[in-house]
Amino acid sequence: MINYFKKKPLNKKNIKIHLLGWCMFIIYDAFIGGLVKGSFGTPGNYIVHYIINISLFYVHALIILPIALKSIIQSIFKLPILLFLELCVYECIIYAVDAFLIKYTNILAIDGLHFDRTFILAYIWRGLYFMLFSTGYYLFRRYKAERDKNEALQQSHFEMHLKKEVIEKKMAQAKIAFLIAQINPHFLFNTLNYIYYTIVKDSPDNAESIMILSKLMRYSSDIENAEETILLVKEAEYVSWLMELYKIRLKQNFIMSFDASPQAKEWKIIPFLLITVAENILKHGLISDPRHPAILTIAQDNEGNLLITSLNKIKKAIDPSGLKSGLANLEERMRIFYDNQASLEYKANLEQNFELRIMIPKTFKT
Repeated sequence: MINYFKKKPLNKKNIKIHLLGWCMFIIYDAFIGGLVKGSFGTPGNYIVHYIINISLFYVHALIILPIALKSIIQSIFKLPILLFLELCVYECIIYAVDAFLIKYTNILAIDGLHFDRTFILAYIWRGLYFMLFSTGYYLFRRYKAERDKNEALQQSHFEMHLKKEVIEKKMAQAKIAFLIAQINPHFLFNTLNYIYYTIVKDSPDNAESIMILSKLMRYSSDIENAEETILLVKEAEYVSWLMELYKIRLKQNFIMSFDASPQAKEWKIIPFLLITVAENILKHGLISDPRHPAILTIAQDNEGNLLITSLNKIKKAIDPSGLKSGLANLEERMRIFYDNQASLEYKANLEQNFELRIMIPKTFKT
């Protein structure tokens, strides 16, 4: 409860409410007390004693009860002891203040003060009176704190549900964009297999290209029914097939390395994450210069986070269509799915080297 008050300090509105409440209470309490006693005290008397009593109210609610009720078992013996000590301190403060004011001032407008049975019982009752109101205030604030906590939890669940719907929508849009050109996949696969077996003897390279193309299309078809995340090893296979296709096309002029550690392959990632990085290299990078080989690496750092890095020379006659658009789309999907906890950084330096780095925290491994 003390933590609650630290998190929820009194603002100007609450201070005004407290002041107004105390003004109304003091008028009521002083009026009733005066009627019962048959006389009213001096303004100074009321000011001094209400300051002490109001202080008792807040000390009891903000310090004593939170300490006493921190543990249910300990509160059985701790609460009575603290209440007794609280009343003793309250009685001593009242007596000390009254004795000082009587000796050095005439604020209280009384002749003498006696620490007798009447004094003790009167202020025990007065102290219990304010402590009772203070307990009600404490219970109200505790109830309000629990209610606010539950409302915040419900709001958090609602936002998570809403975020999940947004992620699913984004994933669906990405899948549709990737699969938009597919028509009757089974028919295409059967046709590609037919072409493969027809030309494999006369043109092995072309046949191998068709087989790889079939694998790529089958992967894109299967991913349509995938979950929110897929095994990284699947996308690594896709990248390997894609690189094989470029090797057949460019032969010795294809210079690109791809390395994935066994630990990294066990990860699950959002679909098309690794594929987007690889396609960015193949489309916009220089992959035919042995002096500047393109590099794609997947590893797990010492803290267990997933790292995907790439380095390649940028083509001089770069294809402007779709430049960085794929990475921008990937960055947006990562931001939504990984809740801003993953990072995607890329830059091109003056030497026309393009560097990319993706970090996904270990909490998203499965």
